[in-house]
Amino acid sequence: MQLAVENAGGSLDNVAHVSMYWANWATDREEMNPPWVEVFPNDADRPTYKFMPAPNLPEGERIAFECYAVPGIRRRLLAVEGVAHANPIPLGVRIGRYVFSSRMLPYDPATGKPADGAEAQAEFLFANTTAMLAHAGWVGRTWCMGGRSWRTRQRSAASSTSSGRKRFQMPPNGLCSTV
Repeated sequence: MQLAVENAGGSLDNVAHVSMYWANWATDREEMNPPWVEVFPNDADRPTYKFMPAPNLPEGERIAFECYAVPGIRRRLLAVEGVAHANPIPLGVRIGRYVFSSRMLPYDPATGKPADGAEAQAEFLFANTTAMLAHAGWVGRTWCMGGRSWRTRQRSAASSTSSGRKRFQMPPNGLCSTV
C-alpha cells in the first residue's frame, strides 16, 4: 500500500480509507489489526477500514484491498462522542472534500452500546451518521448513501416530520438526510 501511494505522489498520511476483502473472513480478519497498528501507530491519526468477505478470491489468495488516498492532503478523523469501534479505527475521515466512513454503529451515545430493537438501532445509526457528517463540516448539506459511497444532494431530498426529527426518504439510489 505504501509503495502504491508513494508512486502516486502521496504518503501514508494521505490515506483516508482501506477496504479489505477476505477469502476466509470469519477466521482471518482478526489477523489484520496487529499489522494495521504497526503501519498506522498513532491512534489519533489512522484511516478508516472495512472488512468484507470475498470467498471467490483466486486460489491461494487470502486478502485483497482497495486504498483511497488524496496526495497532498492530510486526513482528519471524525468521531461521535460515546460511539467507538472496538477495532483500531475512527468512525470516519475527512480528506479534502471527501468523507469516508468505517462501519457506522447503531449505538446510543449515552451508553456506548447498541440500542434495543431494530427501529431504535436504525434511529441511532442515522443520528450517529448525521453527527459524524456535521463534524466533517457538512452542515446544511444533504448526504446520501447508496451502496458504499456518500455524496451530497440538494436540501429538498429530505424533509422533517411534525416532531422535528428527520424523515429519511428512499430515493432510487439510496438513503438521504440533511445535516
